Amino acid sequence: IMLYLASPEHSIPDLMKIIKEYSVHSGYKINESKCEVMCIGKQVTDKFKGNLRFKWNQNAIKYLGVVIHNDPAKMYEANYQNTNKI
Repeated sequence: IMLYLASPEHSIPDLMKIIKEYSVHSGYKINESKCEVMCIGKQVTDKFKGNLRFKWNQNAIKYLGVVIHNDPAKMYEANYQNTNKI
């Protein structure tokens, strides 16, 4: 699942509460160590990052095989230049 959140220092703790409540009722859990976060625009503090076991990436993350880059100009290079042409 990919989420876009405003104000991550406020949104992520609220999101984690919702996910934990969901996991109590459903039995499903997320593996925080496999979750990736990329901040676009506003950055979070290192102290905040240290409280979560997420992978914090500054430039790009991969989602369903597609590289999502924080610089739109690099999206083509990251995704299409290396594909094989038929």
